[in-house]
Amino acid sequence: MLNYQYFKSDKKETLILLHGFCENISIFNHQIVALQASYNLLCIDLPGFGLSNVIKDVTIPKMADEIKLIIDYLEISDCVLLGHSMGGYVTLAFAKKYSQLLKGFGLLHSTAAKDNFERLAKRKQLINFIKKNGSETFFKTFFPDLFFDKELNKKQIENLIEHANSTDLKGIIEAIKAMMMREETFDVLETTQLPVFFAIGKHDSIITENDMFGQAARCNQSEICYLENSNHLGMIEQPTILNDAIIKFVNRISI
Repeated sequence: MLNYQYFKSDKKETLILLHGFCENISIFNHQIVALQASYNLLCIDLPGFGLSNVIKDVTIPKMADEIKLIIDYLEISDCVLLGHSMGGYVTLAFAKKYSQLLKGFGLLHSTAAKDNFERLAKRKQLINFIKKNGSETFFKTFFPDLFFDKELNKKQIENLIEHANSTDLKGIIEAIKAMMMREETFDVLETTQLPVFFAIGKHDSIITENDMFGQAARCNQSEICYLENSNHLGMIEQPTILNDAIIKFVNRISI
């Protein structure tokens, strides 16, 4: 079973947070502090990251199955599921397979689109680079590029690099392969009757704001948290605005 932290306080709603590529539970430290008093809060390390073991030949749907195992183990009857970046891919796969367990779900700087040819080529190059050079050099460029204000978040970047350097190379490569193989999930957004939350960074260097606004428009009901001073990590760059928006979203669902 994957590693997780469950902040249970017998609240009405359970909120689950899934991190992105080369991250772990700690990426949500600001959210844990702000949200655990209001909800039963479950944070999960995805396969190969944090304290979770590598799963050979893992896929995004398989990651969703692993999340389901934890939910069943903890006897959670329903929840709101939010995923950042790669965690958003898992969230969409979960919504496709297990929508009966959801009261709503959301994408934090994530997308329902699959990798285009350019993105696939870059991921293949990254696998070859990591196999040849290890991951430390990659992390030194990867994490700074996820921030809008690199100088202001210098300490956060150092912490992310330090945490990531302990990640098994096999876990990184398996995650890259899983992202490469994933299918687009626009159908999930278009057919779900559940409310969908979007955190969109104005300066996101991976997923453009226009793409995300377009995906939000595909939903029957969606809520947008627009982060004007964020790149790809609004959880860190503008946590108060994001946390308030999440609380508003979850509380509206619970009415």
